[in-house]
Amino acid sequence: MLYPAPVTPVDPTRTRALLYEIREATTTKPAFIVLAFDNTNYRTWFRVSEEHLEALRPRVGKRVVGIVRIASRKVADCATGGKYVEPVFGPPQRAQGRIVATTDDAFIVEAGGPRLHVTPTHPDQPLEGFEVGRLVTFDAMEGASFEPAG
Repeated sequence: MLYPAPVTPVDPTRTRALLYEIREATTTKPAFIVLAFDNTNYRTWFRVSEEHLEALRPRVGKRVVGIVRIASRKVADCATGGKYVEPVFGPPQRAQGRIVATTDDAFIVEAGGPRLHVTPTHPDQPLEGFEVGRLVTFDAMEGASFEPAG
């Protein structure tokens, strides 16, 4: 089901989503949350700290606002294409979108659903080389996380 987008603005460095589900830790996997993004079919998985997990438990089925952090492999410019996160269901593995802001430790990509705080890990790509407005694509490293905003 697609969820209608709210009309109230949110800080461009934050992500707004529906907390769709919390999946408990197993013997082989840590606990994670599943977020659903407005006007998409995405059900994207993110790790959260134990402290944040407890704070999010009563919010299942409600909207949450926070920061999505992700580390990237080599980032490439792209001339065409849309904004997306792959896969639609599961942890993010690839993303493409437009850089909308930068911070001291990341650049923020509007990826068609989430806004991703991307930390480049390739040694030939310093953070200073990423300007607002660029359309970029990258493979994501394992361990994307969500941190609720106060």
